[in-house]
Amino acid sequence: MEHLKLTHGSDVVKIKASCETENLDVYMKPIGNYNRYDYSPAKFHDFPRLHGWDVGADSRLSYDEEVLRMAHEDEDSKPPGNDLKEKRAAMLQTWLFFGLIYTIVRNDAKPFLKFSDLRYDRNVSTKHLVGALEQWYKYVVDMARDNLSTARLYMVEVELVLRKAKAVVRSNCGFSTSPGKDEKVLDQNHLDYVSNELALTLMVLGETLSSWKGQVIQATKTSITGWHDHQEEHGWGLPRYVFEGMEVDGWCKRKIHVLQSQLGSDATLLLAAYFSQRDNKQRKDDAIEKRHQKCTREDCKMIVGDQKSTKSRDYKKAYNTKHTLTCKLKGCEDAAVKPNLGDIHNKLKDDEIPLLTIERTTTRTGASSFALKVESHPGSTRHVRYGAISHVWSDGWGNEVGNWLYPCQIAVIFRALNEAAVNRRIRKSDQISPEKTIPFWMDTLVIPVIAGNDNTDRTLRTRAIQQIGRVFSGASLTVVLDNGLISMQDDPDTQCQTGMRILTSTWNTRLWTLQEVADSKKIYVMTYQSSNTGTAVLDLDDILHDLFDVSGGVGPGSFTRLTMRHLSDSIMNTTRKRGGEDASSSLGNQPFMRIVDTWRAARWRVSFGRGNPTV
Repeated sequence: MEHLKLTHGSDVVKIKASCETENLDVYMKPIGNYNRYDYSPAKFHDFPRLHGWDVGADSRLSYDEEVLRMAHEDEDSKPPGNDLKEKRAAMLQTWLFFGLIYTIVRNDAKPFLKFSDLRYDRNVSTKHLVGALEQWYKYVVDMARDNLSTARLYMVEVELVLRKAKAVVRSNCGFSTSPGKDEKVLDQNHLDYVSNELALTLMVLGETLSSWKGQVIQATKTSITGWHDHQEEHGWGLPRYVFEGMEVDGWCKRKIHVLQSQLGSDATLLLAAYFSQRDNKQRKDDAIEKRHQKCTREDCKMIVGDQKSTKSRDYKKAYNTKHTLTCKLKGCEDAAVKPNLGDIHNKLKDDEIPLLTIERTTTRTGASSFALKVESHPGSTRHVRYGAISHVWSDGWGNEVGNWLYPCQIAVIFRALNEAAVNRRIRKSDQISPEKTIPFWMDTLVIPVIAGNDNTDRTLRTRAIQQIGRVFSGASLTVVLDNGLISMQDDPDTQCQTGMRILTSTWNTRLWTLQEVADSKKIYVMTYQSSNTGTAVLDLDDILHDLFDVSGGVGPGSFTRLTMRHLSDSIMNTTRKRGGEDASSSLGNQPFMRIVDTWRAARWRVSFGRGNPTV
């Protein structure tokens, strides 16, 4: 499916077709007066019957052995084997890949693509599909300009073809992820089994054509009420290819369920979500350690610390602060970087927000050491420009035994804050040394850990937690730390993949991070490295803007638009008050809009997170 390369990355071209293309010629032979070059909608609907197949009321395919034999009694033609699965695969691919493209992507004379254009090295190919769809788009626009009524009738025919194909694909290729329901033939030995690759190919192709159809109708104003499907849910089925891949790769069952609920039966978006996380080193580490082994559809039971087996085979779960995945700092294992707790306590007693800075010292050998300093701001931090750190504890950025982090973690925070401050134009205006960060707040470092029954610590801890709303609403910028996102390099040419990575990240699926997002003026996401700029932080507003720009065109950009919509909803982008906005004009001041936005974002998040102080 090469036409998805710009939105899904290069991995998507590796999907194989399920049957050899030379066998398809059998079904392309003319039968009686049937013209193999007549790809009108009427012939599309008749195609199964003419080749010995029947489409039932439930859109399931069945065949008549006698009719099938008579249809191919030409001595030079032989059915593609006696195996029903092979026949079914050939039928589905011929009718709903080649036939569907020929029926829709054409002009009055012929299809814009030849058989040879749609196969490569014995596999089907969509390399030339977008170019052909652009020709089709122009053809319908010209038709509508000449005769709008003719164009409307033509688009109704296209709609009926796509509805027929969609029903057949969903019934014969999709499956249910809900236990206890018909899973649409998961057993590979079943006669009705359709391979993962073929099913995915038909779903993605159908969604691509439906997407272009919708934009053609919009551009030509050929919509007729009652004839065209205006529902947002345009998915062609749940792709077994994706869900089996997620299971093999050790994804959390709860996350899979939430993702499927969020993206519906849109195979193209689900494929994008799957591919976007294939290079996630944190997910791979979780799978190796089997941290999601006990998770269910209803509950994430991730083991966030060490697993120590006992004789009774029970697990002793202990939360451990974790080194970064790429930690190479000498002596980091036994080192701890911590602030002066007495200074933090004094700030909290005065109901001030404790802010820290990181100071870096570099030796002659190039080695770096870091120190945390509690910032002193006489009076109030109200006018201080500072950053806030948003993270999830399951990534190991928390600490249950003390207010400290490992040097490797501090090094990541140092880089993220510095680059975000440059992006936000704070560093230069505030004349901050390159060896020192802007002031910042992070729960792990400033919210006191309760030691025994110390009521003083308990009181100050409660006060610090109550400050969280003030912290994020007052911060000039928020930096997101997610181990999975940090482990993956951003590709500026695949905006859809970048957006999907953030949408499906652990950070973006936790409930308590929603408050931090909603109150943040400016959000920067830490990644491994953004290719072109060499920076490690991405501006979330810029990502949404880029998605909007890409989705402004026709065709595959529509999937980018869907990604943009889901990502925007997940961070309450409609009512989130950005820096510099006039509070009196902000949509966030309209309570009903805030409620709607909160519901959209909260329904796809989970509250799991042992040890997080906001829980």
